[in-house]
Amino acid sequence: MIDSRDVARLNEVVSTYDKPKVPAAFRDYFSRHHTSIQGWLSAPIMTVVGVFADLQTRAGFQGGFAEIGVHHGRFYCALATARASGWRGVAIDVFEDQHLNPDGSGKGSLQTFKNNMQRIGLDPANHTIVQSDSKIVAADRIRAAVGGDGVLIFSVDGAHTVDYTVADLELAARALHPCGVIILDDLLNPRWPGVIEGGLDWLRGEQGSAYEMIAYGNNKGFIARREIASAYRSVMTDRADMPVARGDAVIFAGRPALACKFGDPAEVFKAEEAGEAPPAVAPQMLEFVRGGNGSSSLREGWAKPETHGTWSCAERASLGIPVGRHAAVRTCRIELSPFLPPGQSQHLKVLLAGREVASLALQAGSQTIDVPLAPSDVTRADTVDLTLETAQLFNPAELGLSRDTRNLGVMLKRITVSA
Repeated sequence: MIDSRDVARLNEVVSTYDKPKVPAAFRDYFSRHHTSIQGWLSAPIMTVVGVFADLQTRAGFQGGFAEIGVHHGRFYCALATARASGWRGVAIDVFEDQHLNPDGSGKGSLQTFKNNMQRIGLDPANHTIVQSDSKIVAADRIRAAVGGDGVLIFSVDGAHTVDYTVADLELAARALHPCGVIILDDLLNPRWPGVIEGGLDWLRGEQGSAYEMIAYGNNKGFIARREIASAYRSVMTDRADMPVARGDAVIFAGRPALACKFGDPAEVFKAEEAGEAPPAVAPQMLEFVRGGNGSSSLREGWAKPETHGTWSCAERASLGIPVGRHAAVRTCRIELSPFLPPGQSQHLKVLLAGREVASLALQAGSQTIDVPLAPSDVTRADTVDLTLETAQLFNPAELGLSRDTRNLGVMLKRITVSA
């Protein structure tokens, strides 16, 4: 049941809502960190999360957040930073128990997830990790872990079959705060038709009939109880000075909804408008070892990550360095070592955003290259293109040095982006 007093409080907050305010940690996450975590998340989704979390905070609602299908934590960390410190969360995923994953829709790593939470600065005491098939997780366990009156934001991104989508939505609804929001991932993804089919089945069923789609776009749908869906919806398109979303009114499962394109969080959550200074820029380190957080940045010309780093296996090897449109970012430090036969050297060119920024002869052993970043490099996009060009590749087997038949250039170990 939903308390009419909660509905009244939410509507009152919505009626006077002007400029959204989000924690500095959340702004820091969407501007710098989220692209460094492997996974699938469109930055504009964080616009909606930030606004909804702000509404819930202003209304005085007490509770936490949860996600089914955490993978490496890219969206989980966004949720974790969306409210002030002490915001408690529950992460549900089979992680390495892939025999419990019926459709292979995501292969998460528990240790990588923990490493990412630590790097972002999340307090482990505020987070409960449940390595389990979501179908056997009890709603009461989730509610007890987050405290308050239940889950205020619940992300459903588990197995993408019809039956799991329905089961996960049922679990989310049972654990949800009466004024909470469910976020359903891959709603209209053609690769996973089980999500839209399961979502519609649930909304038209006995439990889901009490809910409706607030809005959908950027690969996710936002769902809430019918009594409050219009309140959440109204802050998205009714205010010209706050570009949370642009959308069209539609009917979804027989109820009103918005088909949206969500706004850029950097535009919606401007630090100067919120009356606070932009967060300091701490160095951001990408590790290219096996299991490191840099693998999602690799593009063409690379082998698979190994224990000590990742080898380039083409004369041109490219990657995307996350800079998060943060004007304070100034330096990119590259740590690598070349593969060289005895007595040889390797000529390396470094290209940034298509222009040559370094040209040097590499000797055997570890090398460190500092590359300056121009303001235009870091403010135009979330990532900047980096290319390493080697003059030639060497084959260890042909040189009689090992059985490795690959053509190798340089081993990339670490990149650090800092002010």
